[in-house]
Amino acid sequence: RGAVAEMGSVDHVIKDPQHPYTRLLISSIPLPDPDLHWGGEEELERKAMARNLPKATQGCKFANRCPFVMAECEKQQPPLYRTNEDRAVACYLYKEYPTVSGVEMANVLAT
Repeated sequence: RGAVAEMGSVDHVIKDPQHPYTRLLISSIPLPDPDLHWGGEEELERKAMARNLPKATQGCKFANRCPFVMAECEKQQPPLYRTNEDRAVACYLYKEYPTVSGVEMANVLAT
C-alpha cells in the first residue's frame, strides 16, 4: 500500500525534491547522456543500493532503502512536515518543521 512521501507543486517537487525517495526517483529518470544525472545523486544511489535490509513492518516504507535512515524511521511512519507554505515531506530529516495533515495540504495545493 502506498503512502505520501512529498507534497507540493510539480515544479518544486521535480526540480528540488526533498524526500530521499523522491530524490532517487528523479535521479533514475533516463537521459540521453548516460553520464549525466539530474541532481548529481550518485552518492545517494550508492548508499541506497548498499542497504539490503528486509522490509520493516512498521515505520517509513522507504527505511530499508534510504541512505539517511535513522532509528525512528524504522519504528514509526513519519508525519507530514510542512517545509514551506505549499510543501510537505513525510521524512524525519525535516522534524524541526511543524506537522500538517494531508487533508490540510491538499486544500492548500488546490487553491
